[in-house]
Amino acid sequence: MPGTSLSNIAMSVTLFCVISGCANIDFKEPVSDFGVAMSTSAVILNNYYTGLNSAERKVYITRIKYSDDEDVGVIAADGSRTGLVNYYPPEWIKAKTDTITLLSVFGSRLTALAGSKDPEQFSSGVLVLGANLSTLGEQIKIIAKTESQIKFSDDISKIVAVVGEMYQDNKRDMAITDAVNKGHVAVSEALDFLERDLPKINSLQETGRWQSLAAPTVYYNNNLVGKKVPLAQKEKVLSEIESNAESLELASSQSPARAITAIRDALNSIVAYAKDPGGPDELVKLNSAIERFNNTVGPLVLSINNVRR
Repeated sequence: MPGTSLSNIAMSVTLFCVISGCANIDFKEPVSDFGVAMSTSAVILNNYYTGLNSAERKVYITRIKYSDDEDVGVIAADGSRTGLVNYYPPEWIKAKTDTITLLSVFGSRLTALAGSKDPEQFSSGVLVLGANLSTLGEQIKIIAKTESQIKFSDDISKIVAVVGEMYQDNKRDMAITDAVNKGHVAVSEALDFLERDLPKINSLQETGRWQSLAAPTVYYNNNLVGKKVPLAQKEKVLSEIESNAESLELASSQSPARAITAIRDALNSIVAYAKDPGGPDELVKLNSAIERFNNTVGPLVLSINNVRR
């Protein structure tokens, strides 16, 4: 659906200009290109994460529809949560999508600081991050239940602190140093958390899609094959089988983890540039890395949208 893809990318550009002030900074081109790619990544991951509960609900309803002895409910007989409502906690979905926005601000500001002798000044990073992102670490710590989730909240708080320093007057050199030495480590570890998280979710989603394909297939073979039934009844079940098979194929071929990998590569290139912005080849390398970033995440928008249909 090309229209959907174009509208998402347009929204990406708008989002980036809001969070980075791209019209006012001196070092425009790499920052702007990076910001668009990061905002596109945010669209990809937001579409993916926000679609998780809808996908889980579809799997659950499909299983119930073809079952003769299973009740509908939020809690299953064994006490576990079913896929009917909020199988994946909404607060964690928001925390992950907000993290991508925070990383976008980090990368954009670091590029601007390294590439301009007089970047736009702000008295406080809170003005740029807003109250929501400024307290993201604390918000995550409240909902954290495991050691890795608590560590993730600590990394986010470190990134927020470093970003805040990037917007302080007369602290350009120190802000770059802290971003390279402190912020980059926290960014890498935050991305590690997201990367470890996605395969677990993908595995559950793939299992669910196979179940959604199996249920109508078994029903068709057991109840409609070799029997005189209205053609419309067959077509209805076959249409569901076809749709579920296509969804399974699309999900298997495109993973949002590719967006996380692309974000990591781009941020690594930005940090390398910040260490030596005057190097003869550094700007060329940075632009090449950001171009690869855009080329990776652009096609994923349409793919993720197709999976959600």
